Amino acid sequence: MKRTRTCSTALDTNAKHDYKLVFTLLAVGLMTGALTTEIDRAGLAVGAIFGITISIALLITGASQNVRGAVRLTVVSFVAFFLAYGLTFYAQLLIPGTDQWSMSHNPSPSALPLFFGGTLGAFLVLGEALHMIRPEVHWFASLKRGFEWSPVGGALAVIGGLAGPRSETSIPFALTIVWQAGIGGLIGYLAAPRSNISGQR
Repeated sequence: MKRTRTCSTALDTNAKHDYKLVFTLLAVGLMTGALTTEIDRAGLAVGAIFGITISIALLITGASQNVRGAVRLTVVSFVAFFLAYGLTFYAQLLIPGTDQWSMSHNPSPSALPLFFGGTLGAFLVLGEALHMIRPEVHWFASLKRGFEWSPVGGALAVIGGLAGPRSETSIPFALTIVWQAGIGGLIGYLAAPRSNISGQR
């Protein structure tokens, strides 16, 4: 009897984790965060550079062979940065009690706006990264998994945004490093071995 391949609708939450990949992607995120704050002080390509380097690392390590997914992850990372930055900016303006931005005053973002922005960025990047790694799993299942872990990105943004001094750009130096290193490691942690995908036939 001919066996048909079906698309899984869920990721196996009990899968074993590849900690070598965790530390590899964490290191890639750390180096990328440090380099982009020096190369791109305006912050315009922070998301794209992160997406490119993480995608290349996933391809080189064999965690994914999805080249189209690598392109999508780069685009999503680029867009996610601006969406997260925009949400942080508007949350800073709208939430009572936060230090307000003005033409003459550019304060560091407060904890809650940073959490919102970091969570949104993590949701988008994690969801697309998981789909790049496991394209046979339904896209909505990858997004759901990314949503479940997205508060980690919010916490990383708060830690990075409040931990260090501001750089010449409006993006805190530590924020880029901490968030990208943490999300890189988290992508590696959530990248379950192919044999552990539930529902795959």
